[in-house]
Amino acid sequence: MKAIHLVLSLLPIPFLFHLYEFNSHLARQEPFLLAPAFIFVMIVVGLQMRKVKLSLFFPASILMTFFSLALGHFFIEDDGSWFKPFGRNVAIILIAIVYIFGQLFLRGISKMISTAK
Repeated sequence: MKAIHLVLSLLPIPFLFHLYEFNSHLARQEPFLLAPAFIFVMIVVGLQMRKVKLSLFFPASILMTFFSLALGHFFIEDDGSWFKPFGRNVAIILIAIVYIFGQLFLRGISKMISTAK
């Protein structure tokens, strides 16, 4: 695994997603960049991670999820009214699952396109 792949795979995107969302909520602003930025990062990281073996992809994704949970614990208040009905940690895990499946989907699509050539 190259250094760029390691850095990209360990970016705490689920944490950053909820940090931006929660801070926008506190400021009473619409998080208008949330979905486009999330999709953009998912595409960029997913395309970069297509060359990484799945045996390294899943442990890196699990580490990224734990890293996001740890950062969320320290930097995002567990506001029950905002993260209901699940709570902050489950919300971070759910976004991590969406992020990982999005990367796997893009990985599969890009591999199908590259083998079709």
